[in-house]
Amino acid sequence: MARTAVASVALAAALGLACGGTSEPAPSVPRVDFVDGAIEPILHAGQSVVIEGFGFGDAPGTVSFPRAGGGQVGAAVADSTWSDQTIRTTVPDSAASGAITVLSAQGQRLPAAVRVLPVAAFDPTTLVWTPRPVPFPRAPVGVALTAATVPAGSGVTITVFAAGGAEPLGIDSAFLPDSGVYASAVQPGGLVSAWVRQRDLPIPRAFAAAAVANRYNSRFAGSALYLLGGIGPAGRAQSGVYGAAVDGGAVVRPFEALQPLPAPVAGAIAVVRRGRIYVFGGADSLGRPQRGVYVGRIAVDGEIDGWYTEPALAVARAYGGGVVLDDRAVVFGGLQDSAPPGGGLDSLPARLATADTAAVSLLSGFLTGG
Repeated sequence: MARTAVASVALAAALGLACGGTSEPAPSVPRVDFVDGAIEPILHAGQSVVIEGFGFGDAPGTVSFPRAGGGQVGAAVADSTWSDQTIRTTVPDSAASGAITVLSAQGQRLPAAVRVLPVAAFDPTTLVWTPRPVPFPRAPVGVALTAATVPAGSGVTITVFAAGGAEPLGIDSAFLPDSGVYASAVQPGGLVSAWVRQRDLPIPRAFAAAAVANRYNSRFAGSALYLLGGIGPAGRAQSGVYGAAVDGGAVVRPFEALQPLPAPVAGAIAVVRRGRIYVFGGADSLGRPQRGVYVGRIAVDGEIDGWYTEPALAVARAYGGGVVLDDRAVVFGGLQDSAPPGGGLDSLPARLATADTAAVSLLSGFLTGG
């Protein structure tokens, strides 16, 4: 796997993502650094997680979670998955939010904060699409969407961010990219509140991918909104990546250029999981769907600490969807055949009904195949 050069420290300082950030502890200090690749992760019962830190000892100890209703509950740990710096375990069924405890064989107690939320039941047969009274302000096609999830009590608060997009010009595949960024708080029950204009992107982008990183899904103690790739004003795919600091559901600093993707893509799939940004597929500047997969680690200052080129998708894919759940990455839908930018606004090219999947290492975050 090839890694690109790491962006400069000066760039991170200019971006302002380091606000609220953290620095790596000294290697000799026993501690828990991250759980599931994050400072304060959101977990659920039955989830496999890796605890990272230092001073756990080579001999297996124990891991315990707060128990719902009080007390502690032990988590299963296989001897083969315990080392001085990493432990793999599973969230117990009765686990609750609070501080987990790693107890080493030498008696060292090392705590870490986690949020354990119930698994929400979802029945697709009950899903009903209804129009909302609050319309999206502009640029109705090719808008990059992502959501910031923050724990609140026994649930979460969600802010939806919409970045870029395009205004159709009245003929097939002709559009004008936009630089607007909007945010909307999701109310209980799923109601989307009014869209609030944020700081604009430094350059118009359509059919880009977007992602949010914070302390609950990464090693970054702040919060940042990222925009990746997309189609620029000249109608060609771009490799540029931009980031801006987010606070309280709003973009609070200007967007700055970050480490670009290894290749220009539009309509790629972006997912943040365990402190990594995964970018799957997308179309090149000629509208040809690609098989490329890239992984970038989100550093403690919010920077993207270089991009790794991963094993390619089995099928070229653009304008699809994807998730990374536990130790599997899955991408689905989208286009396999060449199409105009955005997949064509008036035509209906054949869509993929298939999905690709690959194993993902819980520790490194890299695709391991299979």
